[in-house]
Amino acid sequence: MKLKEYSKKNYSEWVIRNSLYWFSNHSKWSLEESEESWSVSIQEDEENALQELDRLINDYLLREKIMKKTEGVREKIALKVLQSIEEKIN
Repeated sequence: MKLKEYSKKNYSEWVIRNSLYWFSNHSKWSLEESEESWSVSIQEDEENALQELDRLINDYLLREKIMKKTEGVREKIALKVLQSIEEKIN
């Protein structure tokens, strides 16, 4: 069993949980939370499994950054679509 620690300063719960959801195809895992970090216990100690978890963590970290940067634009698009639908109904 391998233990990996992720600081809460650098990794949100959204990043960790989404990564682990997809990591389930590669290995069994368990998640523990402390005040300062996320602790992931991985059943397989294979290098491939660890690399896949790191890849998924990186992927979701980038997705989170993109979501934050585009939040305003996405909200404006959604509002415009809803206004358009309302205009067609009335």
